[in-house]
Amino acid sequence: MRHTLLALILLIALPALAKKAPLLLLPIEQGKNVPVASVGAYEATLKAAVARHAQPLNEAAMKRATVGKAEAATCRDDACGAALAAASAARFVLATRINNSDDIYEVSLSLYDHAQRSRAQAKAVCELCAAEEVNQTIKQAVDKLKAPLSAAAAAAPPPPKADPHQAVEIQSTPAGATVFLGDVAQGQTPLIIKLKPGVHTLTLKKAGFEPSERKLTVKEGGAKLKIKLKAKPAAPAVVTPPPETTPPPSLPLPPTAPQKDLTPTGLGLGLGGAILLGVSAWLINLDGDITCDDGRGITECPNVYNTKWLGMGAAGVGGALLGAGITTLILNPGGGAPVVTPAVAPSEGGGVFLFSGRF
Repeated sequence: MRHTLLALILLIALPALAKKAPLLLLPIEQGKNVPVASVGAYEATLKAAVARHAQPLNEAAMKRATVGKAEAATCRDDACGAALAAASAARFVLATRINNSDDIYEVSLSLYDHAQRSRAQAKAVCELCAAEEVNQTIKQAVDKLKAPLSAAAAAAPPPPKADPHQAVEIQSTPAGATVFLGDVAQGQTPLIIKLKPGVHTLTLKKAGFEPSERKLTVKEGGAKLKIKLKAKPAAPAVVTPPPETTPPPSLPLPPTAPQKDLTPTGLGLGLGGAILLGVSAWLINLDGDITCDDGRGITECPNVYNTKWLGMGAAGVGGALLGAGITTLILNPGGGAPVVTPAVAPSEGGGVFLFSGRF
């Protein structure tokens, strides 16, 4: 009998001794036609009703969680609930909305469970109610959330184990080197990989550079590795000799005809030209002389020579012949290089062309 009584006492006391989960109670969202003067009483009723199933957080915790969040009263999506729960360290986040339409009050509750990542909804309606009668409707809505609020007494899922891997930042100069952990490529620098604490062997490879292998000790807090790659020595240039070719046989040159010696021709042209120049000088000098003379100095037939133009013509032809002769002697392909020195010597009544040289 004694044991039965003790068990009965424990059965009654256990629910009271069970630890209640913390709950962040957001301000009531007022709909149209809800008396402002009644909102304070509604919030007190809501807090008392919730306190039977969970532990409402104090005012300071609520302000700390909702600071800077103008949408806190309308927080009805999971992302918002998760953010407020994390900021306040609460298991539950409860959003409340009260609407009034023609004295028909509707109380809507939205409860976010951060431990289960789930959301529960509850609603209670009071038709043709006075403002003070809404308090009872609030209690009814909260009682509908008794099941999800009671689930907080069950053991919460264990927190995920901390990831033992540490961030390792790897840089190389130049960048773009492939990082190998063992034989597995991890990516190209700059690179951040996660490794368990301990000693690891990393190899960096890049075309044109020597591979670089480093042993890295990873501790809590991560590690940072900077490697300067060494360029490979330039390979000596390989010069390929051109293939040996046999030159084609040289063809014999045709025999060269012997060059004719034009020395006589040059001398003849030069001599003829010199003679004509002498004749031209004589004809020019003769121009205007009297042709008839009886021997006594008396001119009975006064004819005068008119040889000026004939002499000038002879001078032109003689000069051309002389020049041709000198040119032939100079450019003579069959003889030696001649040396000709022309000169003019005055004479009585005219002049004489003289040539001297070696032919």
